[in-house]
Amino acid sequence: MRMKEETARYFENSTALCRIPDIDAGFIPQGLDEASGQILITGYMGNGKTSPIYVVSRETGEAKKILMQTEEGKPFTGHAGGMSVQGGYVYIAGSTGGFVHAYDLERILAAEDGSAVGAVQKIALKNEEDAIRVSFTGADGTHLYAGEFHKDPIFYTHASHRVFTDHGTQKAYLFGFTLEDGEKALPALVYSIPDNVQGACFADGRLYLSQTDGLLRARILTYDLSKLSQSGTKRVLGKEIPLYILTVENAKKTTRIPPMSEEIIASDGQLHILYESASNRYRIGKKLGLSSVWSTPLTFFE
Repeated sequence: MRMKEETARYFENSTALCRIPDIDAGFIPQGLDEASGQILITGYMGNGKTSPIYVVSRETGEAKKILMQTEEGKPFTGHAGGMSVQGGYVYIAGSTGGFVHAYDLERILAAEDGSAVGAVQKIALKNEEDAIRVSFTGADGTHLYAGEFHKDPIFYTHASHRVFTDHGTQKAYLFGFTLEDGEKALPALVYSIPDNVQGACFADGRLYLSQTDGLLRARILTYDLSKLSQSGTKRVLGKEIPLYILTVENAKKTTRIPPMSEEIIASDGQLHILYESASNRYRIGKKLGLSSVWSTPLTFFE
């Protein structure tokens, strides 16, 4: 099936959840989650100014903008490539720094439009022998996940993250961990994932990956967790933990979607997908209607 036909089928089965705030004003969306009837969207500003968290009402579509600060109270201008809500906190990907930044969810939801909120914790995902490049995040109710984006030769990962599969070498992790005292990461499990993954979410025994390659190609990879077998162990951040291998070839289904998908979340039987292609940096998505978060029944990806 040609790309235009696949894209048309996607839109026929999808509805716009909410418009992405400031998509025409320099904001480049990256991270997505929801809490208390609100859609949370994060990313970075094309002009290098403070990275925002937008809180968008699912009911009215009204949005407010929260300016992120570091744990030291300084403006956070990072990529903010991913966001996950779990246990009363909003976890933001710290990218190449090897950190996840934790924000208090209640403070984010209660903050006034235009106000600044500082992170309450900086969680290190690196040590002397290893480092996770935190490009996106995920959560399954028990574990937090830090996902890596690998693409030679620009976006690289730690050499120890190489995993040899039946279909070639993979170099990126989806690393699952728990927290001790809210601040120390305890390695739990790791998935080896393909290149170019921008987001991951768990729902009803499935793991979904958002994979994008350039300006024209993107897809959702669906995995049945009940059919995944452990493939030995890997030493991650100083601990041997179970390894599971996710390749394009062992996905239950591969579904083409519009270009430049970022993070994804699942709720109410729907997969919500955030796109960056309608930002002023890329623009291609403006003509495709990708200035909104789109929702599609999970059955579409089965």
